[in-house]
Amino acid sequence: QMVNHGITTGALFALVGMLDERAHTRDIAAYGGLWGKVPVYSFFFLLFAMASAGLPGLNNFAGEFLILAGVFRTTPLAVVLAFVGIIPPLVYTVRLVQEVLFQTERRPLVLPDVTLREGTLLAVLAAIDVYLGFHPKPLLDILKVPVALLTGGTP
Repeated sequence: QMVNHGITTGALFALVGMLDERAHTRDIAAYGGLWGKVPVYSFFFLLFAMASAGLPGLNNFAGEFLILAGVFRTTPLAVVLAFVGIIPPLVYTVRLVQEVLFQTERRPLVLPDVTLREGTLLAVLAAIDVYLGFHPKPLLDILKVPVALLTGGTP
């Protein structure tokens, strides 16, 4: 989950930086209607926001599912509380996407879409995100020995 979080959050921070560099503000209230203005940027923003929210098929879902399934075996109440704790960030993420991408434009901003360099970076992170969402086994195999050593099992 920490690897997944690092990929998704790193991409979201990069996207915020790209937007700040273009519009010179990080105020959510300044944006709106980006889906029609900068479609490539908007696609990546939506993808990584949904990955952060734990959408099935994306990397964070796999990590969250494994954590919750593992904890459920020993402490089912903790899993119920974790599910309740997932709701506020999910609501925030969906509202953020709605405000920034799909709401009517609040300020007339002239924004260029992503450059080739930015698009390449985001495409690589998106490919890793989707790959780990559907096939987390290679990463889990790398972590098997350290986790076994930490938990007192045999590697």
